[in-house]
Amino acid sequence: MHGNVWEWCRGWYGPYPDHPVRDPTGPATGDRRVLRGGSWMMPARLCRSAFRYDIEPGSTTDVTFGLRVVALPAPPGER
Repeated sequence: MHGNVWEWCRGWYGPYPDHPVRDPTGPATGDRRVLRGGSWMMPARLCRSAFRYDIEPGSTTDVTFGLRVVALPAPPGER
């Protein structure tokens, strides 16, 4: 998926902690969302999941933005 389109992520953009952390989640709130993965317009060195970009929610003017759809089974009792 890297290099197809920037992937909108749920997390808010912010600095990572100064110490090693496994799977950092970022801040609980913010004013800019995370995009990951690069796009077809980016250099190959930036087309990787570890590369982050930030953007205001609601920005829809760029053809290089997208999202990944995930299907999960319904929880028990909601089927």
